[in-house]
This record gives sequence, structure tokens and C-alpha cells, in this order.
Amino acid sequence: MWVIFLSLLKDDRKTLTEKEAAIIFDAEAINIIYETKPEIVERLLPPPLEPFEIPLVRVYIANFPRTNFGIIYKEVALLLVCKYKGEIGVYTLSMPVDNDMAMVLGRDIFGYPKKVGNIHLEKKGNNVHGWVERNGVRFVEINAKTGIKIPEKQAIKHGLGANKS
Repeated sequence: MWVIFLSLLKDDRKTLTEKEAAIIFDAEAINIIYETKPEIVERLLPPPLEPFEIPLVRVYIANFPRTNFGIIYKEVALLLVCKYKGEIGVYTLSMPVDNDMAMVLGRDIFGYPKKVGNIHLEKKGNNVHGWVERNGVRFVEINAKTGIKIPEKQAIKHGLGANKS
């Protein structure tokens, strides 16, 4: 596996629905997209979903410090890039959160596979460290450095556009 995209985001807002019923302010997140083995994606995707041409996985760890619905929480997602009837999308394998209300709202209202876990995310200079644990098992850990330019051909090949870092 190899990392093809890394970003640390700080945004004033994040809209969860088209009607902006749920808004997250000052979100911070680290996003990693990497290529894996095709047989792994094929084994994990349920029908009728189909693998994307490149077997890509997206992982993010996010801190949501302020929302318009009164919940402060961290969230992690493990996503497989896939296709459905020719349309590109993602399949959510796992989406831990560190707050039971965030779990209930995300699972019962939006249908995400949320479960409660322990989540950590910190940035010091250009270094970012994050992880998630559930039932004593750490199953995602990211140590990354921001600001590293990705070669343009590689970025475009993976649909990221030119000059991404």
C-alpha cells in the first residue's frame, strides 16, 4: 500500500445534508487515499457494488468541535471507492465516533455504520498523528507530514487534479 493523497483541512463549515439541517463548524480532518489489492476490494464490496478501476481506499480522521446540533465529536471513516450502475461513489466499511449521540444520530437517521470508539487527532507543525481504537484494538493509525507535493501525473491518474499536496 502507498499513500497517494494527504490533506489537513480546517474549514468554517461542513454541510451534512442538502438542506443544511446539520452543520459542522471549524472541522479539522486528515484524509488519506491509498491503492490496495483488487482482491481485497472485491472481497469487501457487497453486490451490486462494483470495484472502481483503481482499488482505492479512503480513510479520514476528523474533529468536529462545533455543530449547530449541539454535539462535539470526533469521527473516523474507512471507505472503499466503488461504482454502482456506472456512477462512482464510496462504500463505508466502518465509521467510529467518540460520542454516543453522534453514533445514534448518524446510524439511526443517516444509516451510517457508526459505533463508539476512542479517537485521537493532533497536528504539531507539519506533523499529523491520529488513531482510532475500539474494544481495545487500534485498527487505524496515521502518522503523516503535510505539504509534500504529489507528482502531477500521479495526482491526475487518481482524480485528484494537479498541484495537490
